[in-house]
Amino acid sequence: KAKLKDGTVKTYVYERLESGNMSRQQAYKILKRLNPAVWPHLFRHSVATKFAYEGATPYELQSWFDWSKLEVANRYIRRGPAFIERLAQRTW
Repeated sequence: KAKLKDGTVKTYVYERLESGNMSRQQAYKILKRLNPAVWPHLFRHSVATKFAYEGATPYELQSWFDWSKLEVANRYIRRGPAFIERLAQRTW
């Protein structure tokens, strides 16, 4: 079950118009059948990485992904080129 920010609990995470809803487990099985190297959380991770690479701040990432700890966002920021560029521009 998925709990939304407003407190609503949903059994189905992915909504499909043509054939009803899909659970997290159903999505996982479909992805594994298509490509064993892919899993549902990979999409969330990929978006977080892209946002960090595009220069999102830790606070923006934390807000967007609803992370309770800022440290999670900082892990993505430290990998991004925007962070590396800011370090390179610093006068030490």
